[in-house]
Amino acid sequence: MNDAIRKVFRHLVPDDLGSDGGRRAAILGRLSSVFDDSVILLVTRRRACLCLLAGLLCPAAVPAAPRLRCQIDQGGDTRVIEVAPVSDPYRVKATDIGESFRFKAVVIGDERQVEYIKLYTYYRSARQPVLLHQASYSAPVAQAAPSGAALTGHNRVYGPGLGRELQYGCALFELAP
Repeated sequence: MNDAIRKVFRHLVPDDLGSDGGRRAAILGRLSSVFDDSVILLVTRRRACLCLLAGLLCPAAVPAAPRLRCQIDQGGDTRVIEVAPVSDPYRVKATDIGESFRFKAVVIGDERQVEYIKLYTYYRSARQPVLLHQASYSAPVAQAAPSGAALTGHNRVYGPGLGRELQYGCALFELAP
């Protein structure tokens, strides 16, 4: 048990707890052996209650969840997509952008950490989508307030034929709990 929790405990638990003066020390000893620093047993003269500090009551201690936000421009239309981490990349669907492109952002990881990000841009041909561009980012770090294209920079992808252009930029940010 860390010193800050001990100070809080000592402040809240009176020295004259019950007839046994060593009871306070015994409770404090039991707390440090049973619970980690995220749980404090607050004992008052009238009641006892468990308070979860780090995980439930203290939002600053809860890690922020990473999210990928991409701004995609094509033919004068702007679209923003936001992607959460997943464990299976094959379940992620591509998004149709205009009449000529598809964009797919795959974020592999969990709510604590991103393992990698892969971005795919496809041209929508008559038969099947054709991969035009693929970018990979290994173990990127989420930022609290990144600029719009902090992860990828500004990218331009051109489709065959009519010279269609898709522009995109993505940033990995921390979603506040």
